[in-house]
Amino acid sequence: MRLVCDRASFPSPCEDAHRALGVAQASTSHRAWQNDQDWGVKIEPGEAADYAALAAFHYRGRPPRVVVRVLRAMGRGSHGERTLAGVLVVAMPPLNAWWRRDFWPDAFGPGLAARSPRERAIRVNDLVRTIARVVVSPRWRGLGLARRLVEAYLREPITPLTEALATMGRLCPFFEHAGMRASTSPAPACDVRLSRVLASYGVAPESLLAPDWTSSPRTSNPRTSSPRTSSHRELVGALRRWAQASRATRSLANADEATLAWEAGCRLVAGRPVAYAAP
Repeated sequence: MRLVCDRASFPSPCEDAHRALGVAQASTSHRAWQNDQDWGVKIEPGEAADYAALAAFHYRGRPPRVVVRVLRAMGRGSHGERTLAGVLVVAMPPLNAWWRRDFWPDAFGPGLAARSPRERAIRVNDLVRTIARVVVSPRWRGLGLARRLVEAYLREPITPLTEALATMGRLCPFFEHAGMRASTSPAPACDVRLSRVLASYGVAPESLLAPDWTSSPRTSNPRTSSPRTSSHRELVGALRRWAQASRATRSLANADEATLAWEAGCRLVAGRPVAYAAP
């Protein structure tokens, strides 16, 4: 994870402190953002270590690439000590995104495609930042902290436009609860193909999430009399072809079978990714 300081968003007196922390933080005005007395939680500027402490609780294992701001939610433990309850990570946006043209046609409409790659990159970097991660400690879930973290950032965002992409958005719509607009992506062809292969073997997508998914009798192809070991090899081959088909999952192509099955199962069970935008 690369950490950068978005200098334009901070007053100059704080620059030395930001460089010492190695991560962009909110300006001093952000200290008045939240003091949520109802929950005993305060949302404040954070740092890279806060995300690292909770990263294991996020369903995406790979860290964001270029982080420009971190917010953290601090609660009180059983003995009154301050404890990390949640974290929000803001990153530089990807240069290409299917949802921008739908959300912001004036800024990212057909006319932008005629411009040079450099001009398109400048437009994206000037206007957009991405909420790349929102992670809440298991002890603090169910209190709406994910929504509160998003609301806190949206009150004073770095750029005029804010976006997010959530694989689990259909199951956990806290971005919408925080006031962001939602748009569901079209189903990728590789997901459709994998779903058909699984169905032909009688394998439900959620069964890929089980540690012993390979021992299920459903891994025998109901259309043939081939043994389970043969169908297992075919299923693993289908999973690796699925991973190879997309740049987002290509790094999983050589992963162990359990990891590959877990990642594919999460994606198919959660459904199509949901994009969010504000305003």
